Order: sequence, then structure tokens, then C-alpha cells
Amino acid sequence: MRVRASFKAWVAAAAAVVALSFLVAWLFSWPAEKAMFLAPVIVVCFGLLAFLFVLWIRIALLQFRRVRHRRRWIVAAVAFVALVVLLSALGVELPRME
Repeated sequence: MRVRASFKAWVAAAAAVVALSFLVAWLFSWPAEKAMFLAPVIVVCFGLLAFLFVLWIRIALLQFRRVRHRRRWIVAAVAFVALVVLLSALGVELPRME
């Protein structure tokens, strides 16, 4: 049983690496060979991004638990997201610094 589980894990990991490499190649318009060559760097970068995302979410949740007026913060966050969506739908663009 352990051999099968280990083999399945290896196949899943290899598929994830190939998928990430093709995703990066498509995003940056690179040839697939270049993305495959940089696959270890791509995997490490995605791992670090996932770690930072989980860390920031955890910190935000811990800080949110300490807040006294939770409803105010929730309303403010929803209003901010609604404002961003509304301005994006209206086509408002921020000035670019050059």
C-alpha cells in the first residue's frame, strides 16, 4: 500500500510542477523549454507565495478576533470592495506615475 500511495504522490507532484511551468510559460509568453528549465525556481516561488498568503490570512483573522466593533469593520470592508468594483465597472483609472 505504501508504494502505491508514494507513487500517486509522485505523479501528483509531477503533474503540479508541469502545470505550474506551463502556466508561467503562458503568463510570461515564454517557450515551454525555458519554463521547464526554471521549474524548480517556479515551484519555490509558488510555495513562498502560498506561505505568505496563508500567513497574512492567519494574521488578519487573529487581529480581527481582537477587534471590539466587528460589524463596523465588516461593513467598511464590504463598502471598500463595493467601491473598487463600482469604480472598475465605470472605467475609472488611477493616474500612472511615469
